[in-house]
Amino acid sequence: MAVMLRNFWFLVRTLPVASRRAQNHLEAALEWGRAHDGTAIIATNLANLGLLHQSKKRADQAKVYFAEAREIAEANDMPELVKKIDAALSD
Repeated sequence: MAVMLRNFWFLVRTLPVASRRAQNHLEAALEWGRAHDGTAIIATNLANLGLLHQSKKRADQAKVYFAEAREIAEANDMPELVKKIDAALSD
């Protein structure tokens, strides 16, 4: 509890913008992956964007990202990522 009180102002400043920063970083990594033909990077970042939107209660946008990520993951034999996406969709 003392640590949280000591870091209170840090938390107040950073928590409101954390998801926006995460989305910006994931979208930048996605653009890089598409520019360099990195299918694993693309699929992983799409899945992570889906998880981010799911955590923010934006289910429709999350499903779009999950669908694209799952399609790429299945086409490139990435069964662990497909399981992760299926688990997220079942929640």
